[in-house]
Amino acid sequence: MGDQQQLRAFLAFKAGGIATLRLVYEAGLDADTLIGMGAADDYADTLVRLARRFFRPTSHSRYQLEARSAAETNRHCIETLELIERTARRITNPTKRWEYTAQLCATEGDTTTISKKAARLRKTFLPPRPPQDGVRIQRSEQHDKFIIRLTGPTNDLQDLVTTFETPGEDGKPIDPIDWLVNNRHIVQAPVAIHAIITDKDIDHVLSGTDDKPDQEPVVVTNTGVKMTTSQVLRRHILPDGYITLAAPHLGPINTHRARLASPVQRLALEADSPTCCWPDCTTPISKCQAHHLTDYAQGGETHPSNMCWLCPHHNAVNGQPDRGRMARIDGRIAWIGPKYGTPRFTGRDYIDAETIIGGPAQGAPPRGSG
Repeated sequence: MGDQQQLRAFLAFKAGGIATLRLVYEAGLDADTLIGMGAADDYADTLVRLARRFFRPTSHSRYQLEARSAAETNRHCIETLELIERTARRITNPTKRWEYTAQLCATEGDTTTISKKAARLRKTFLPPRPPQDGVRIQRSEQHDKFIIRLTGPTNDLQDLVTTFETPGEDGKPIDPIDWLVNNRHIVQAPVAIHAIITDKDIDHVLSGTDDKPDQEPVVVTNTGVKMTTSQVLRRHILPDGYITLAAPHLGPINTHRARLASPVQRLALEADSPTCCWPDCTTPISKCQAHHLTDYAQGGETHPSNMCWLCPHHNAVNGQPDRGRMARIDGRIAWIGPKYGTPRFTGRDYIDAETIIGGPAQGAPPRGSG
């Protein structure tokens, strides 16, 4: 046989990927046998794996037959079949994996063409990967700009999005860069403090005392300086929020002013109501916001005694002259009508009548109003 005839025979054999796999499977050839016949180690493993994939009995025999027949009709080579089999592994559902395989085998074209089709087809068979929470920072040297992408849960970032979307006094949305740079405290790495609390000190911290009674918990920073939690916060605090020192399952130990309710505080609010606290509203708390009874801007604390659940709609209309407002009276959540009539209690009556959690009514109108 001349060289050209040998080349034609090789090319014809190479194009008949299914015929090759049929021969390997029906002859019962394993990788060692194929290596002994001159095949490279990795190629021998590929042939055995593909032969089993396309010929070994399976619960999806109809799809297997369709894929095998289509691949043979389109004369897909071993390399193309290996691409199809390899990319199908990411599909965990067996039925969908065979559907994907059959569709690619039924596609005409070379390995490059099938690869492009596979990339498009995978999007319909694989759910999109959830974006990872965090910050991605990219610098454009050409334009001398930073590109910052922030990803996080909707509930956690909703206030930030609302801030950027709410028009300012000029009717235009605020400049987010100006807001971030000039109105937010930027923590610089050289002055960052790592406050360290060891397990042997936890009882001391929990007691809220130093060597002298009636003093705040003291922690040691990575600089070796002893500071109370308040001192740490005053030096490294966001201008409109504080931090709460807490322990798992014990809740706040030393609470400082903050605008957003912490997960522990949000959990505590569930004791008031499983739904929006506005009368007759059934919106579940999973879709509600933690509302300040006394506005944060007016000095209201971010503490369960000064908060209640309100759905976005009622949170927006609360306090409007014709809609009434929410308050906490003797520890219970209540709605007070526009004309300050008899309060309508909507929160659970889960405390003794003489035990006042909230103290005086929170969210009361300023003196001299109405």
